[in-house]
Amino acid sequence: MRGNWVCRRLQMNNGKRCCRMRLSKACQLLQSTSLSVREIAGRVGFQDVNYFTRAFKQRFQKTPGEFRKGN
Repeated sequence: MRGNWVCRRLQMNNGKRCCRMRLSKACQLLQSTSLSVREIAGRVGFQDVNYFTRAFKQRFQKTPGEFRKGN
């Protein structure tokens, strides 16, 4: 929910830009918290954890779990 608010607040019309911003925030949370991938997906505005995982892997060539283990 917060991710949606941020994008609306900044009046970002470009969906890709907003998605990149959400995924960047997800990276921060993966590195700095022990929240589950499902919780992080929700916090950055993804309702579907499977879609979040696919988008994350497309952007970073790693799943969120692989990213967390590597950092």
